[in-house]
Amino acid sequence: MSFDLKQEAARLSESGLNVLPATKSLKRPNGSWREYREKRRAVDEAFDRCDALAIVCGAVSGNVEIIDFDAGAVDFDNWAERVAELDADAAQTLFSCVLETTQSGGKHLAYRCETPVDGNLKLTTRDADGAAKTTIETRGEGGIVIVAPTAGYAVVRGGWDALPVVSAATRKTFLDAARSLSDAPKDPPKTPNAAPRAFDGGDSIADWLRSSGELQRSLTAHGWRYVETRGENEHWRRPGKSEGISGTLNLEKQCFYVFTSNAAPLEPNRAYSALQLIAALDFGGNETEAARHFADERDATRSVSSLPDFVVEPTKKKPAEKPKTTERPTFPARLMEVGGLLGDLMSYTESQEYKPQPTLRFAGALALLSFLTARKISVYGKTRSNLHVVGLADSGSGKDAARSVNARILAACGAPAYPERFKSASAFWKTLQLHGAVFSQIDEFGLFLQAVNGDNAHLKTVTDAIMRAYSLSCYDKVVVDVGATNLKDESEPLVYPSFTFYGTSTFTDFVGSMTERQLTNGFSSRCTFFAGDSDPPCNYREYDGYIAPPPPETLVKRCRAWLDFRATFAIEIPTALNVTVDPDANDILRDVQTGAEAAQAGATEAVRTFFARIAEKAKKYALLFAASKFGPDETAIKIDGECALNAAALCDYEAAFFRHLLETEIATTQSEALLLRAKKWLKSLEKPAFTRSEFTRKFQMIDQRPRDALLQTIVDLELVEKTIVKAGRTNKTVYTLNNGGDDL
Repeated sequence: MSFDLKQEAARLSESGLNVLPATKSLKRPNGSWREYREKRRAVDEAFDRCDALAIVCGAVSGNVEIIDFDAGAVDFDNWAERVAELDADAAQTLFSCVLETTQSGGKHLAYRCETPVDGNLKLTTRDADGAAKTTIETRGEGGIVIVAPTAGYAVVRGGWDALPVVSAATRKTFLDAARSLSDAPKDPPKTPNAAPRAFDGGDSIADWLRSSGELQRSLTAHGWRYVETRGENEHWRRPGKSEGISGTLNLEKQCFYVFTSNAAPLEPNRAYSALQLIAALDFGGNETEAARHFADERDATRSVSSLPDFVVEPTKKKPAEKPKTTERPTFPARLMEVGGLLGDLMSYTESQEYKPQPTLRFAGALALLSFLTARKISVYGKTRSNLHVVGLADSGSGKDAARSVNARILAACGAPAYPERFKSASAFWKTLQLHGAVFSQIDEFGLFLQAVNGDNAHLKTVTDAIMRAYSLSCYDKVVVDVGATNLKDESEPLVYPSFTFYGTSTFTDFVGSMTERQLTNGFSSRCTFFAGDSDPPCNYREYDGYIAPPPPETLVKRCRAWLDFRATFAIEIPTALNVTVDPDANDILRDVQTGAEAAQAGATEAVRTFFARIAEKAKKYALLFAASKFGPDETAIKIDGECALNAAALCDYEAAFFRHLLETEIATTQSEALLLRAKKWLKSLEKPAFTRSEFTRKFQMIDQRPRDALLQTIVDLELVEKTIVKAGRTNKTVYTLNNGGDDL
């Protein structure tokens, strides 16, 4: 489509924009234009000779501000997701803003603000091979931007003549979301004036601080609160602020970047090394004094920190304190007696089992109810009921019964059949766009994750898409940019997309699939894990003439009532019913969040990432317990104290189970992986002893140095006892399991 630029300029000018004739190749207005930062320009014959239109941002155009997404708009989706996590209302406003694509593959997002805007701001800075690259910036007061209908620029949502007006709070959320994505500071950390070298000529105190965890402890002590980890960056919130991001910590460089002006004595828009930050917070800015203070502590730990990574602990006796439990936590009894629709689903599942799996009955029922209520209900105005549920049990232990029941009930309700797996992210988004709400039941979920961890780049994008969908459920309009040929209509948005899955796996396959990336990028923290029984007894009732009954009509009717509630699963759907929360339930959910925040303090990255999601999941659980108890009755449904207590009990269980997985079954470092592997081998020994040569043959694929260190580690941990025995004319080293292997 061709446009008369002069005619378009006149139309945009009439809408209140200050429009200038421009040259596309130079990306700037023609002639002298600076005077038009403060006064409006008439649309005259100069527009007959231009090949581009430019808009002057700021007060002269009614407080227009444009967020410019460069580098192929690589951070646009991350930014939109971050806005939703910070403020659901801001996320909805986002989709009323004008969005256009640029000639270089970037994007412009435009709006007017109810208050004056700043000048041009650099918001997101990425580390590109050691150099800082800006990917998101603004065009504000006095800024110039080339816009459609200039060739190469296209409006994909809204129109420049109908810019929405956003509040100052929403604008702040937009900017904070972009700033939180930075992984490279705008300015490098200042070189400390104090000599950071150790006072005894040893290693640098600054180097030691970078790996000591003191930076996070100092932030926490001064009221800063950890929010989440995204990629290589931790997001932190300043004291006195209840939402949003105030600073980011690059984990690789241990560089803390502050972009708030309300966190004295820290300065805004400055990067701090670990030593600089600790000196500013705890030593009045005196880096020399801070370095002296930590010299003794560094020296005390030098012997440990200088060991290679594959050594689990220095050579020492096992501590006398109580060892961590290796028992899987017991599922809360109160949740097996929850009643309501969940209780009826569990009762029917029991009728189908040949080996009883009570915990997985609950897991399957919860996943099904999550889907049945998809897009229908919310709590606190934004949290939806979509869940990612994983049931774990040994092979042949009857873990498939709940999946079979769910499929049978959905078929009886007339619900569509959904794919079990997706070969690519675009296939996933296409299915979600087609149905609005999707429920996948994934058998051998652990093997699926192992395939994702392989070399198939398409599968890697699937888990990223699943994670993103989890956070997009509160969006009323979502445009997924995966290419025009992948979706049935590129311009048709997803409306409150909801993806629920129930995956089952053996413990072995699942543990083997979990990587450090999945533990820290938010994938595992979005999942709810349930541990089934390892070896339940078979009931053999089918041999006594027992025939598993079909789903009771009353149960099907109750499930169908949720499917029919408010609307079908079509794309157009009314606003979800916001379920009210009783005061006592509100207090319980607040306590869950307080406890989750406390659990993050000083914890490992995997634990912090997990607990960052607990409060949100507690709201989802409470919402589902309310749906189970009261049904689709708009006048009756609410989250009462019982629903909140059930949610808290489920959070306690999954927190205990996650810690159990980390402590006993999932390795997050190379050293832990080797130690877990050695323990499993020791447990499998037919006799409680082995020789050094047997150990070497078993771990021959490991290099000699880490293999020797691993053997010494299991001796130091007193898992085995080393003895020298005579073998003819030579001596032989034998390792005997302590307590017959009961300590493993």
